[in-house]
Amino acid sequence: MASYLCGIDIGGTFTDCVIVDGDGAVTTAKAPSTPHDFAHGVQDALKVAGAKLGLELDALCAKISMLSHGTTVGTNAIIQKRGAKVGLITTRGHNDVIHIMR
Repeated sequence: MASYLCGIDIGGTFTDCVIVDGDGAVTTAKAPSTPHDFAHGVQDALKVAGAKLGLELDALCAKISMLSHGTTVGTNAIIQKRGAKVGLITTRGHNDVIHIMR
């Protein structure tokens, strides 16, 4: 069974999808982002990519061996200091990870 590598970037306007097959052939797709539920934009981009490959969404997803996800939306929220307030919980002995990371 052929497998695919998949990269997805959720942006504020569009969700981009790149599929690479075992031979290195690249298929790209784009769908509008869906801020009310970004998962819908991801599914829509995957459907567009699947259509280009002649596959339904379920068949495409079954052949994806690795999925990499990035989000411009998340990056922008951090840079602009907007979005939900979040916290970080660590296990004992790892509370300095953020300071070490800097």
